[in-house]
Amino acid sequence: MIFKEKDMKKLFRTGLMTALAVTLATGWCYAATIMFPYINSNPGNLSTIVNVINTATLANLGCGPTETLQLHYRYMTKAIDAEPVDACDEKDFYRPSTTNDLVTFDVAGQIVSPNGGEAMFGDATDYNDGAGAPAFDLPNMGYTNARRGYLLVNHRCSVTGEVPAAGTGLLDGEVMLLDLVNGAAWGYEAALADQTAIGNYAFAGVTAAPTFNPVTGATTEILGENNPKFPSYCNEAGGAIPI
Repeated sequence: MIFKEKDMKKLFRTGLMTALAVTLATGWCYAATIMFPYINSNPGNLSTIVNVINTATLANLGCGPTETLQLHYRYMTKAIDAEPVDACDEKDFYRPSTTNDLVTFDVAGQIVSPNGGEAMFGDATDYNDGAGAPAFDLPNMGYTNARRGYLLVNHRCSVTGEVPAAGTGLLDGEVMLLDLVNGAAWGYEAALADQTAIGNYAFAGVTAAPTFNPVTGATTEILGENNPKFPSYCNEAGGAIPI
């Protein structure tokens, strides 16, 4: 049977829903801040489906009793045709969250949810707060060109603001990258470190055996710039494009 391109995309997106359901049933890694080392937004061609799960409570974070839980999202990206020495652009925003909340969104805003870039799967949480709300995608943030980079997520209190590292077991994530044209897909778990030991956003590369990690509490995920599994796209030592 021969399918038209639009039919293939419909079939692929149907398959995506099943694949994500399987993904969400697998094991998770946890940390107070999580890092997605490679995300890609190429509207019409490549999408990055991000899953973020939050298990923190207001008490865990030291927020006031009248505050609400939020997550702080930090995109660090640049155009795919940028030079290795070119700096990344930062776009950051916060969205409301709740204890035991799972949010799924498309960085490229291609998967209708019901509007591109908003929370998927009929999410009942009200995410309509923060810059660009309720969307999570880069095109909604003003970046409609093809871009790649990384994403950081950590906790925030609605009044107090961003909070210090709150230990392990509070955030988790996975990513699935989708080639909408050719039907290819691959994914990975969010990278993590013990922020209680080394602070927010403290993700260190892995050193050579037998020490592996240069700092106590540093991530055990392989993030070194010279490692092709998670090449760095926001410095001079970037690697090959996975897709």
